[in-house]
Amino acid sequence: MPGGRSAYSDASVTDLARLPPPTGNYTETAASFVKQSFPEYDFRMLGGHYIGKNGVGHVQFRQSVNGVDLDNGNLNINIGRDGRVFSHGGSVFRGKVPSDVTLQRADYEPADALRSVVRLLDLAVEAPRNLQAEPIGTAANKFTITGTTGADRDPVASLVYLNSGKGQLHLVWKVETVISFHWLVTYIDAVTDRIHVVIDNSHRASYKVYPLGVNDPEDGDRIVVEDPWLLSASPFTWTSDGYTNYTTTEGNNVVSLHDYTGNGFVAENCYRTDSPDLIFQYPYSACTLNPADYLDASITQLFYTANIYHDLLYQLGFNEEAGNFQANNNGRGGLGNDKIIISAQDSWFMNNAVYFDAPDGESPFILMLLWDLATTVVRDCAFDTGVALHEYTHGLSLRLTGGPQNFGCLSTLEAGGMGEGWSDFMPTVIRLKENDTRKTNYGVGDWVTGLPDGIRDFAYSTNMETNPLTYSDLRNSTWVHDIGTVWATILYEATWNLIDKHGKNDAMFPDFDEAGVATDGKFLAMQLVMDGMALQPCDPTFVSARDAILDADRVLTNGSNHCELWTAFAKRGLGAGARSGVHIDNFDMPEGVC
Repeated sequence: MPGGRSAYSDASVTDLARLPPPTGNYTETAASFVKQSFPEYDFRMLGGHYIGKNGVGHVQFRQSVNGVDLDNGNLNINIGRDGRVFSHGGSVFRGKVPSDVTLQRADYEPADALRSVVRLLDLAVEAPRNLQAEPIGTAANKFTITGTTGADRDPVASLVYLNSGKGQLHLVWKVETVISFHWLVTYIDAVTDRIHVVIDNSHRASYKVYPLGVNDPEDGDRIVVEDPWLLSASPFTWTSDGYTNYTTTEGNNVVSLHDYTGNGFVAENCYRTDSPDLIFQYPYSACTLNPADYLDASITQLFYTANIYHDLLYQLGFNEEAGNFQANNNGRGGLGNDKIIISAQDSWFMNNAVYFDAPDGESPFILMLLWDLATTVVRDCAFDTGVALHEYTHGLSLRLTGGPQNFGCLSTLEAGGMGEGWSDFMPTVIRLKENDTRKTNYGVGDWVTGLPDGIRDFAYSTNMETNPLTYSDLRNSTWVHDIGTVWATILYEATWNLIDKHGKNDAMFPDFDEAGVATDGKFLAMQLVMDGMALQPCDPTFVSARDAILDADRVLTNGSNHCELWTAFAKRGLGAGARSGVHIDNFDMPEGVC
């Protein structure tokens, strides 16, 4: 929408000396501040003010001109726990206010405005001459228009001002129509019959995919999911970046495409799946001989997987300030301009998937390839969710370790191996099923390779006979994936200890207590591991990463899970006496920890 640039003054900028003294009612404090700060202009307090869990009160105002709302003139005032103004922001019109003569010139009726919108936008709505405009409650200048056919509900028209952003206000009718799931908001001039702007507030989309938690075609069925995003994590949905509404597999968090060039690093001209009605439902069978026949299904699956993982990680703390992958950070910190680029059926080579890193503010690349190792039909690793999440998790661990702009903090052999371990651990925990127990074993890449244990020497298991790996196995390891298997095995042990204590939430997203701690063992394990990444130093060792996870538990739960964590570490040789650089098993528990 056009309008003045939104400004924000945080607590460090606000001139506390100028603020009115606190009153007993935070809304009165906010109203007093607005009156003092903008004495030449009029505002009305909107409903919905509240005090958040952090004790900060939030009060919203709408600017008005000649008794009419300025629709894009918004102001929010935040009141701290001390009763004083903490911060404020908004887009206040500070130009010359038009006289009320413009209101007298608005002889354009709301029904006329609707008819003009239908005509100019060629909407599939019948708007005959006998339309009725009925006032809505006590609201001034707002009407429901009855008598139409073709709309999903009765249109609404409101007389408002619109800030053009060029120092001028326009008196307009704001006409809202809902047609075939599209909620259109059209601002049409109340005098000249000219449309200033049209906004489609609908982003209804559907995807036919293997949902998160179903790892591959042998693990469950594809389903159709509608609008699967979390608005708290993806406020623009998955199909917009706040500036552009996409009809392809591109949005604020992810662009999923097919790079037919094979160079792996050029996204501009690559093929994206396009669906003008946002229905991304394409046929797929694992028995199909030619992968090109299901390319759109592959691109769609990766778009879904990367986006849903973005939203899950956001819930667990990987947000804008932490360096997550988004084009538009919506004023929440971080650098933005770094949606993740993921290429389906990439033609670079075969039998692999690759993550190419970039610091905060630059987009990383993931190349997802075709596999033909031990199967009669070529398999597409887009449909092995564990492989896709493995590559994405490289971005997670690289951004959190050392900070999002500290590029390359997993550069040693041991730290790089732990990067592989985190990338195995996260998708393994995500694929846990309702009836799984600590006796359940999982491989990584088992479907795409056709091998029972996947691409690792051992399945992930708490059984020492099935998976005998301990800390001392690092002595003979010169390959990052071998080191990573040891680290992920230790984390898998810790996860089941936490699940045995706290239970397991089988939903797609976690529940949190009032302190922001995941209430079950599975998501708590993921939360502690991620918090540990942010706490640990650059190029961590097994010992320093272990200590960071323990510190994360101190912060989140006051160390209430140290017994379970130490039990897992000690079982696999990373006990209290283990030392960095000396890969000798130690099975000691700290005294009194249990």
